Amino acid sequence: RISIGSGVEAPIVRELIKQYRHSKKLVRQLKGMGAGNPKQMQKLMRKMGMNASG
Repeated sequence: RISIGSGVEAPIVRELIKQYRHSKKLVRQLKGMGAGNPKQMQKLMRKMGMNASG
């Protein structure tokens, strides 16, 4: 029972956990920069804007 389930589910679960952890890390970074450092946040937004426009 375990081997059948883990064969299919393990990679998917691992990927989901990886993405979840990554997004949590990003949110924490953004919160930290936004709360403690508005200028840093503006700089980041400007950089992201430039990347988006090409």
